Formats: sequence, structure tokens, C-alpha cells
Amino acid sequence: VYDTSDCFQSDSSTVQNVCAGKPSCTAIHFAKTLVACQNRPSAYLHIDYTCIPNDISSITTYNLCDNSSLPQGNTRRGYL
Repeated sequence: VYDTSDCFQSDSSTVQNVCAGKPSCTAIHFAKTLVACQNRPSAYLHIDYTCIPNDISSITTYNLCDNSSLPQGNTRRGYL
């Protein structure tokens, strides 16, 4: 059972390597020794994630090669 005072060791790169950019994934957890926790074995895996949509409807895109599609006035932020 999880307790807020439990010792933990971050291993986010493993999950990122397996799951980043995929619509779903399976991350298999193997028990391991936690150096940061006096070499105690891991008891469970906690994953915190944020889903980022592929399409955000509130973003407007412009074709920089087509002057008729450019915004009127200045654009405050964006990317190329």
C-alpha cells in the first residue's frame, strides 16, 4: 500500500523510451534494488502521465508562402 513517506527512485527515462509518442504502450516493471532507498527492493511502480493530443483545434496554421492566408497584424507566438 502506497504511503506518502515511502522512499522512491525516479526512473522516468525507462517509461519515456517505451511509451513516448505512442497512442498506447505496455511498460513491464521488474523488481530492482533502489540505491536511493538503502538498497531496498522496489515494491511497486507509479506512473504519472499527461496525454497530449495530436491535434489542438485552437491552433491556427498559416502558409507562409501564401500571402492571402497570413494573419492580419502581428502574431505574438508560434513556430516554423
